[in-house]
Amino acid sequence: MASILTCIFCAGEEAPAADEDSGTKHPRLEADLDRKAEEAEIDGVYGLCGEWKVAEVHGLDEFLAYKGASGAERKMSAKASANMFQTIRYDSAGKWSVLTTVRPTKFVSKTTEVHFVVGVDFEGTLPDGSKFTAQATIDGTTLSVTQTEANGAAVVISRQVLPDGRLLMTQSVPNSEPPVVVRRWFDRLGL
Repeated sequence: MASILTCIFCAGEEAPAADEDSGTKHPRLEADLDRKAEEAEIDGVYGLCGEWKVAEVHGLDEFLAYKGASGAERKMSAKASANMFQTIRYDSAGKWSVLTTVRPTKFVSKTTEVHFVVGVDFEGTLPDGSKFTAQATIDGTTLSVTQTEANGAAVVISRQVLPDGRLLMTQSVPNSEPPVVVRRWFDRLGL
């Protein structure tokens, strides 16, 4: 007897007979579930898009000390980091842009912007004016950028939206002993 149900995964074909004993799934259903899982990961990364303001910072002083910043530079950076904003965008051509603005005072601001395509090398400039090369990757719902400075030093910057809706950005120095990591939690603006 033919099924009177239509399989939405087969674009109108008759639904397959259920075979509960074998545990097999309809091949198109299985492929669609794989596609939906992949889309969920991409949707998670797209959740990074928007405007964010830093809410908490941990490990910044240790990170800057490891990078060789003086006490005065670390103090000024801590003040600027407390007023950090990020605007993250993704366009239909597959290009990401991250605009970072720090406002150490209400009269002064410093903005840096990077544009990149995942998996393609790109160049950028650090706030101190030094250059870096980098490449971005996506792992699940995390967007990571590995930057290599002219002196060979590497920093990995990862961003992900947490279940509570906040953005977590980590900057870490690969293979450092002890581990050197700065964590910044951002709240979304405009919602």
